[in-house]
Amino acid sequence: MKKLLLIIIVSSLSSAVSAQSLKAGFDNIEKQKYADAAKVFSKALDKGNETLAAMYGIGLVYNTPEYSGYNALKAFRMVRNANDRYPRASANVKKVCSTVYGFDDKAINEKMCQIAAEQLKKVAETNVQQDYEWFITNFEGADQQVAEAKKMLGRLLWRQVDSAGVFRGYKKFADDYPESEFAPTALQKYEQIWRNLCNEFYSEGEIVQMRRFAKQYPDYPFYTDQNREDYKTAEMAEKLLMHMRYNPDFEEYYKKYVDLAAPLPLAYVAVLRMMSQYLDFGRWNEAAEILKEYRDKFPQQRAGIDKTIAILNDKTTKTASKSFSDAINSEGDEYAPVLTADGRTLYFCGHGRKDNIGGEDMFVSEKQPDGKWGKPREMNEFNTPFGNEAPLAVSPDGNMLLIYKDSDIYFSKKQYRGWSPLQKMTALNSQGSWDADASFSPDGNAIFFISDRADNIGRRHPHEESFHGSQSGNTDIYVCVKDDKGEWGTPVNLGTTINTPFAERSPMLAPDMKTLYFSSD
Repeated sequence: MKKLLLIIIVSSLSSAVSAQSLKAGFDNIEKQKYADAAKVFSKALDKGNETLAAMYGIGLVYNTPEYSGYNALKAFRMVRNANDRYPRASANVKKVCSTVYGFDDKAINEKMCQIAAEQLKKVAETNVQQDYEWFITNFEGADQQVAEAKKMLGRLLWRQVDSAGVFRGYKKFADDYPESEFAPTALQKYEQIWRNLCNEFYSEGEIVQMRRFAKQYPDYPFYTDQNREDYKTAEMAEKLLMHMRYNPDFEEYYKKYVDLAAPLPLAYVAVLRMMSQYLDFGRWNEAAEILKEYRDKFPQQRAGIDKTIAILNDKTTKTASKSFSDAINSEGDEYAPVLTADGRTLYFCGHGRKDNIGGEDMFVSEKQPDGKWGKPREMNEFNTPFGNEAPLAVSPDGNMLLIYKDSDIYFSKKQYRGWSPLQKMTALNSQGSWDADASFSPDGNAIFFISDRADNIGRRHPHEESFHGSQSGNTDIYVCVKDDKGEWGTPVNLGTTINTPFAERSPMLAPDMKTLYFSSD
């Protein structure tokens, strides 16, 4: 019994000595002797009952900016460790902490939150995503401050996502931050933008665009019954083969398609194809009746339709055509005529002629003294067995030819011994685009041409892609002007006054330098 009492007394004296030692550490903090305080607390970190107070004390030291070893993160971790240990401490240890060192669980928690709040304030000043993420990861336990940091991060990321306006970015934000106040809005914008994108692809009623959308966005989840019906209607248009000559046997299907698809532009093209069977034979009144039958289905084109009907019904206009020259025309195809300014030299493209060497070839014919055209000569300085070459334009002085070849515009200059080798007109051509139909202005200082490049008005539809009832694509007219040094400048799109979302072709500036002729579908 005496031995047990002696152990208790010794133990009590030991605790008292330890308490006095740690008290010195807290006193050193008051005296701003932070290095001395750190030494006291460091020695007691692994001494059982002293550990709780030592953790809290050294946390206070680390959180003091005047201390040479100042480290707010270390301070937070020490105080948090003390906070975690406090509930498991004995009543005696808690009593010593309260009566001797002057802190309890409330003080620990407040200090932990204070350290976190000070660091969050610094992070908020930088307002950088990585800093918020660092705070959220390292200051776990300070629940209020971490929650606030998540809100701040959410606001920052939301501003970034909303500024970018990318629909997948909205979805990722909502998935990564489901508790954010902006998550519902992000999901709404995600769906709306994606639906709008789908509608944009579907708006033209072109099956090529619909298939392109399905390929680019295979995970699209918002298809509607209307989308499915539009797809079936577009498939019907594809089967009509509108880029080919109209077949009267398909009339029933044309009419059914127009009834389903009007007022889409492609449906109006179908009406024009039905008209063509009468236009080809000069049956103007019957062609006008087709327009009258369907004009109410196309309110946006009503003015143009009425003008066309008036032209078709005009009895005063008569037209006639005759063969240009038997010396030039053959059983094959002759097209793309280019006449020199003096009217004495004709360049043209021939295909399927007996004198072709392959594909589309260039020919030239000279006017004879009797006014008749001479036998065409193959321009084999340009023609190739496997390529397509066609004349586009000749300069007013007759010394420069513009030539189409391999989707680009080339040029050749007349020299003493003939034409120079072909060179690309680099000022006109655009990488990956189809450039053609070039012509000189009457003074030779500008070139007008067409291109299907990405900068065109409306959605890009490459040449030879089925679009708007043909394979011309969406081509726009551009102009390129020569500067004072004789260099060709950057091509300029003629804008929406001239160009449409469809195909513009064959631009030609009249001698008055004010009137531009071109075709448009």
